[in-house]
Amino acid sequence: MQYAVEIENLTRHYVSGKGIFDKKRETVTAVNNVSFNVKKGEAVGLLGPNGAGKTTLIKMLTTILIPSSGKANILGMDVVKDAGKIRRRINVVYGGDKGLYTRLTARDNLKYFCNLYHVPEKLQQSKIEELLSLVGLNHAADRRVENFSRGMRQKLHIARGLINDPEILFLDEPTIGMDPVSSLAIRGLVKRLNEKGMTIFLTTHYMQEAEEICDRVAFINKGSIILLDNIEKIKIKYRKSFNVDLIVPSEHKVKAESLKNKYKNLKIDDSNEDFILLNINTIDISDTLKDITSVFDNIEITDLNVRTSSLEDAYIQIVQNS
Repeated sequence: MQYAVEIENLTRHYVSGKGIFDKKRETVTAVNNVSFNVKKGEAVGLLGPNGAGKTTLIKMLTTILIPSSGKANILGMDVVKDAGKIRRRINVVYGGDKGLYTRLTARDNLKYFCNLYHVPEKLQQSKIEELLSLVGLNHAADRRVENFSRGMRQKLHIARGLINDPEILFLDEPTIGMDPVSSLAIRGLVKRLNEKGMTIFLTTHYMQEAEEICDRVAFINKGSIILLDNIEKIKIKYRKSFNVDLIVPSEHKVKAESLKNKYKNLKIDDSNEDFILLNINTIDISDTLKDITSVFDNIEITDLNVRTSSLEDAYIQIVQNS
């Protein structure tokens, strides 16, 4: 199997000094013996609280930081020995405003990065137009970036990250602080890039973002990977219960209340004169749906919705217990 990223016992220590006059040196382990692989074309998310080691890990994988120990190969190349070769085949996008020249236009920013990545002069114009179109910034190509909204700047960040046609795109909290509409556009763009075969390595605090983009997620806390698995498998493993929302015509309130005999936590909202809303929290969804079918036999159910544990529910359980 071909791997885009191979990590084995990767560790990074920081040494800091305490005190003003008599400084004491303290060693802090930001990443501790991390090991896992990412397949080519896969989208993997790295989730964890602030200070868990996410950004430090990204910086080692993108050759910005040298590991204290352990190994990491990117596209078969060592992050220490082959740093220059790796940088030509990957790119990284950080959330926030850093990395763009705000006094320049969007087009001039991309022109600068084309030169930085040695894109041939004859190809630069078409490459810039292609990227501006891809991220939806054609209309603002000649506006100064200082006049851009947060969402527009992040789109330009991604365009900049695609200048060298990277095989792996590292995204470090790419939608932090963005409004829902802009965030949705960024997630859609990243999904399309992945569908075209680009390997995506994402760090984020937003569970919905990870669910939409990633095939697998790794949970990191205190510098260590505490779980790495398929998202659906994680949700099933840490699922505690199901919530069933049911809407039926109001004349069937008596039948609805009969469910209280079995479901003590049944909630009934009869504030609307035309229908009533029921909510049941249950562990056995199959048995509950049979009960609903039996009670409301031959009655038209207006709406039925089953909600289960989310990735966020699993995340909270995992991190709190680690």
